[in-house]
Order: sequence, then C-alpha cells, then structure tokens
Amino acid sequence: MAWVRAAFELPHKAAVQWYPGHMAKGLQVMRERARACNCVLEVHDARIPYSGRNNALLRLGGKKPHILVLNKEDLTEVEGRTQVIQSLKQNDLNHVLYANCAQDYDESHRQIMEQIVWCLKNQPVLNKDRIFRLMVVGIPNTGKSSLINALRKTYMHRGKATRVGSVPGVTRAVLTQVRIYDDPLIYVLDTPGVMLPNIQDIEMGLRLAAVGGLQDHLVGERLISDFILYMLNKRSKFDYVEMFHLSEPSDNIDIVLEGVAKRIGALLKGGFWDNLRASQYFIARFRNGGLGRILLD
Repeated sequence: MAWVRAAFELPHKAAVQWYPGHMAKGLQVMRERARACNCVLEVHDARIPYSGRNNALLRLGGKKPHILVLNKEDLTEVEGRTQVIQSLKQNDLNHVLYANCAQDYDESHRQIMEQIVWCLKNQPVLNKDRIFRLMVVGIPNTGKSSLINALRKTYMHRGKATRVGSVPGVTRAVLTQVRIYDDPLIYVLDTPGVMLPNIQDIEMGLRLAAVGGLQDHLVGERLISDFILYMLNKRSKFDYVEMFHLSEPSDNIDIVLEGVAKRIGALLKGGFWDNLRASQYFIARFRNGGLGRILLD
C-alpha cells in the first residue's frame, strides 16, 4: 500500500515521559516487600508484549518464580501468539500466559491460578508455614487490580479488593495483602504501576500511549490518534472507514478526525469541528477494541 506512510514521523522533537514521584517511592517499597514474597506475577498489555516492560520490575524477585500474564487478550490478534510466547521464553520467561482479567470467571483465570500454585509448590526453598505471598507488578493500566479482583471473586467468592480504573495511576501505593486462595493459602500484594524512568525509543513510547500506559494529555491526543491511525493502516485494519463513514482508508489524521467529529456531532462555536473530542473518541474506540484486534509490537 503505497499510500501508507513508510514510517511514523514526529511533528517535532517530542519527549514521551511519565515518572511521577509516587512511582519512585512505590518501587522502593516494592523492593523491600519483595523479600517476603514467594513469587512475582507481572501483568502486561497483550497488544505490546515486548514494549515498555520495566527491567526494574523483572529484577524484583531475584531467582524466585516470575510469571508473565499478557492481559487484554481480547484486544490483540490471535495469530502469532505462539511466536510471542516462544520469543519471550528465549529471554528466560518460562511462565507466559494470555488472559482477559476484565471478564468474570474466564478460563484464563483458572490457568493463571494453576500456574501460580505450581510455581509456589515447586520452589526449591521449603515454605514451612504453608503461607505464600505473591507480588503483582507491571507498568500502569495493564489490569493488575482487575486480575486480583478476578482471582478473588473466582476462588474466594468475594467482591473487589482493589480499585480499578481506565486511567493510568489509579493504584498509587503498595497496598496491604489480599487473600485470593485457600489451599495452599495465598496472599497477593497489589502495587502501583511503574513506568520506565527514561523512554529512549519515542515510537515505543507512542505504543505505550496508544494502549493507555501514559496519560493522554502528556503526549497529546492528536499525536496519539495519528499514531493509532498509522498502525491501523500498517496492519491493514480498516474498520474505522465504515465506522466513521469515510469513502476510503486515509493516512491523513485531519480527514479521519473530521469524519469522527461528524459521526459524534462534535462541534465548537462557530461551526468548527472539535478535533480534541474527536481524538478522544477515536482513542477510546481503539482501546476498547472497537477498531479491531491489533498487535502493535
């Protein structure tokens, strides 16, 4: 497709960064609490299985078991998952699972719990008191709290224990432990999402922004929308054409946003189209899967 941009060019020298004070403080507390934990469970967005994973979180458990859950599997492509898992396993990640933590009683919850129990019971160090502690970590807005609540609801038949939000940064402190399983007795520790302190690769930063890992206003809604459009076209995902009543696919974000604004009736005083509202709607539709499943990495 010759009309699709060969590469995404930033309109200016942009810096994609977000590392507020609560993240640095939270990481320090997590390092201290990790000593008493038996296993680390990392939750990451399945649409970006490689981008943005924080090495500081990978080192928290030392030689303790590390499980990677690629959440929001319903938003990524089914094809290529075996290749993703094999690639991650080459980097010493032997426990990788796909999941949909927002769904009640999903089959993936059972698979995750079976993996957790297996890792805990097969540790080289004998746990004499038979009480295990699991630390759940990850970058912002990947579904850590949703996973904890789903496991708690499935196996303890209890309601939500941690707050859940679609905006990154809802969990801002290391919370108290929550019981999620009885045999063996397993407690889980929810933690704040910790972003990379320095994002050198700008396109990786935009992939993080596209899935909601960064706060939109820090990157710019129009820039995020433009990057999403670029990736949709690059992956031949053209659901947006029919949704926003366009005559054909376009690589011009202004044309697409005008179509979005017309579709949702986003008008400013004077009859001008409200591109900010259009961008916000376009981003939201992408994030909830309304523009099709996609793998951004």
